[in-house]
Amino acid sequence: MILYPDCQPGIFKKRVNRFIAEVEVDGLIHQVHVKNTGRMQELLLPERLCTVQFHNNPTRKTKYSLISILHEGIWVNLDSQVNNAVVTHAFEQGKIQGWEQPDTIKREVKVEDSRLDLLIEQKREKLFVEVKGVNLVENGLALFPDAVTARGVKHLKRLMEIKKEGHHAMCIFLVGREDATSFFPHAERDPLYAQTFCEAKNDGVDMRVYLSEVTENSITIGKEIPTRE
Repeated sequence: MILYPDCQPGIFKKRVNRFIAEVEVDGLIHQVHVKNTGRMQELLLPERLCTVQFHNNPTRKTKYSLISILHEGIWVNLDSQVNNAVVTHAFEQGKIQGWEQPDTIKREVKVEDSRLDLLIEQKREKLFVEVKGVNLVENGLALFPDAVTARGVKHLKRLMEIKKEGHHAMCIFLVGREDATSFFPHAERDPLYAQTFCEAKNDGVDMRVYLSEVTENSITIGKEIPTRE
C-alpha cells in the first residue's frame, strides 16, 4: 500500500490549467498542483470532495498537491506519478501472476531510444514492463487513453520489438479506481493507439489490467480485470 502523509480534505473548485487547480482547504482557496495531465473532465467537477497533500517546502510554488477525488461514492486516485510505485510494490509482494518470485526489479530502464518503467528478472528470464494509469471509466468500462498519446504508441512498438527478440514484454494498465469490470483501448480518442494495442496483443505482448483499492489517502493494487477489443 502507498500511503500519502499530511493529507487534508478539500473542496474542488476548478482546474486552472494542466498543472494547477483551485481547491478550498479550511475555508481558503488555494492553488494546488495537479499530478496528472489527463483530461479527467468527468472527475474534476466543482464542489466535489477531494484530498490534498500538504508539502512543508517553502521553495514550492504550491504547498498542496491534489491526490484523490470522490466520484459517485468512490475515491479515485489522481496521482499519475504513483502508478509505477504501486506496480513495483505488487511485483515485490508476488501479486503479478507468473512473476511471483522476481530476483531483481529495476526501474526506469533505457531500451534503445525508449525508457520503459520496469525490468523484472526471474530465473534468468527478463520481463520488460510499461505502466499506464487509467482514470476514465464509462458504464464499467475502463478506457485508455483519454487523449492522443504518441508516446504510448512508441512504447507499445518497443514492447513488440522486445517480444520478437525473445524476451517477455508486458503492459500494465492500472485503473485508479474500483468500479471497472473490463478494459478497452479507446479508439474514439486515439485510433492509432487502439490499433497498435491490438497488434501488440496479437504479437504476444502481455496486456494486464488491474483495479486499484483507493481511499482518500492511499492506493494499492486490486484485482485483475479482462481486456476487450
